[in-house]
Amino acid sequence: MKYYIEWETEDRSLCETALLVLDYFINFLKKISAFQKDLRALIGVTLCGKDGRPLSAPSARLLKLAENDGELYGRCSRMLDDVHIKLQQYMPEGIKKGGVAAATFYASDNLPALVFLEFQQMCALDLRAARCENCGRLFLPFSSRTKYCDRVCDEDTGASCKEVAAREKYAAQVKADRARQLYQQLRNKYQMRCARAQGNAKMREGYNKWRDTAQKAMVKYQVGEMSFEQFAECIQIP
Repeated sequence: MKYYIEWETEDRSLCETALLVLDYFINFLKKISAFQKDLRALIGVTLCGKDGRPLSAPSARLLKLAENDGELYGRCSRMLDDVHIKLQQYMPEGIKKGGVAAATFYASDNLPALVFLEFQQMCALDLRAARCENCGRLFLPFSSRTKYCDRVCDEDTGASCKEVAAREKYAAQVKADRARQLYQQLRNKYQMRCARAQGNAKMREGYNKWRDTAQKAMVKYQVGEMSFEQFAECIQIP
């Protein structure tokens, strides 16, 4: 595009405008990329820990960060100079005819500055964030024990992460119960043999070996290293 400008083409002015837009867009993306790293660091010390679970007292953590960190917080807070507050009137639904109400709006062409402002307000309200154990994205949990978000993660069924996780948990329980039920049946059968042959040390030793083998096979089956058919064959009583 710079070549077209140098050639004094008829479209020179358009090329210059397009080049300015591209330069602006590139700088904008650079700002977003740089702020992304800072925002992750801010979230990591105020809202959400490395384990993905919510941190307590975000407001106190933010104040401590502001007092003790002269680089990260300072670099981000300086962006707030680009945010302007506007007071405007609007007509909300349900208000009586002729009435007006006022609302505060924040305006800026600096997107990172607006995001940082939103982050500050989250901390001030002591909102806690968590990382969904299914999709890995941040969300505001209903309680400190909430592990999954409500975002749709299965486009075919419209199921959310929470619903998918519940289905997978139930399927895992059914799978584990099926194997555990078979193990208990065979264990009881083997124990009855030992009970009828009291004093048979060799049989008791064989039972103990079988039990250890069966329990190890149960673990392999639960983690997916062994199919149910392989598990059933492995724990058969000799």
